[in-house]
Amino acid sequence: MSERVALTLLRRLAAVKATVWRMVPRLPKRALLFDPGRPEAEADTVLEVMRTIGPLPYVVSGVAGAVRDQIIRFPLANPVPGRFNDGENGFGLWYAAFQPRTALAESAWHYRRRKLLAGIDPEAAKPEIRLLWSISVDGELVADLVSAAKREGRLTADDYGFCQGVGRLAERYLRGGLRYQSARTSGGRNLALMRERFIGEPRSEGEFSFALAGRHEVDVVQMQAARTGPDHPRESKFRFRHEPA
Repeated sequence: MSERVALTLLRRLAAVKATVWRMVPRLPKRALLFDPGRPEAEADTVLEVMRTIGPLPYVVSGVAGAVRDQIIRFPLANPVPGRFNDGENGFGLWYAAFQPRTALAESAWHYRRRKLLAGIDPEAAKPEIRLLWSISVDGELVADLVSAAKREGRLTADDYGFCQGVGRLAERYLRGGLRYQSARTSGGRNLALMRERFIGEPRSEGEFSFALAGRHEVDVVQMQAARTGPDHPRESKFRFRHEPA
């Protein structure tokens, strides 16, 4: 990738102040029953969280701490490969969507990809439960790549190589984040942030089940709603034409 090309894409900067949406695996119920009256309970909670999302480089404090650790701190402190970070260069990114349906579509694509690449027969694939959260964000030095996707197709390609190069330069020169076009749903917009201080407190928005309906479709059904309204999808079907790579 030409560094000059990538730096050109990063020239358009914006401040972001909005509510965004993120989906995470459902924690074990035991982790949500922290009793501050029992000294051993916090240790139990930490162990349950670690079994679900991996080791934590800090100590959580009660339910609020465990929730923020899982939803916000963990992806920043434990780099996992994504569209704009490869997990090998020492920085994590916190991904979210600007619309709840986009968050569902992104999770549906990753769920399907994991199952198919593991060689699981779609009829035998077990459904997965994920929780939808809304979070207020207020950040600056965010590179706006939305319009650039119209002329640079690699920004929405399934091969993340080009995007990860852009992400490394954003981490080196901006340390803010990126706003970009979703590759999973028409008109969807996503956000990748690098700083925890840009991210507010999460609010529960509901529980959803993801299930394969053949090789190319994923059914998403709302199992439990924290709130209802026009912005809160209940049932969705997502179709993906390409085989995952």
